[in-house]
Amino acid sequence: MFLKARAHWNNLAPSLFAGPSIAYLHSATQVDSGVSFDKTSTTNRFEYGLYVGAGLDIILSQNLELGASVRYGWGLSSIEEAPQIAGVYNRVFHWVGNVKFRF
Repeated sequence: MFLKARAHWNNLAPSLFAGPSIAYLHSATQVDSGVSFDKTSTTNRFEYGLYVGAGLDIILSQNLELGASVRYGWGLSSIEEAPQIAGVYNRVFHWVGNVKFRF
């Protein structure tokens, strides 16, 4: 869930947003020299973090908008369960394109 601030300038709508994230791991695989290892049992299933980002929407009509945004996520909880490997965090960078339309 993001807290978003959006402005309107002619047909452009820039925005800034930030918010928390919660993730659940379905499975984890590590590949070393072409050999796959299942890491699901040694990886934390739940992770929490924080996202920040910015976007720009182009308002084409009252019912249609095209947009793009970038966001960066910081994992705040370690994804490794093993205490000797603690401190492994997710870092995520997203480019997102969107089309908004109203019925």
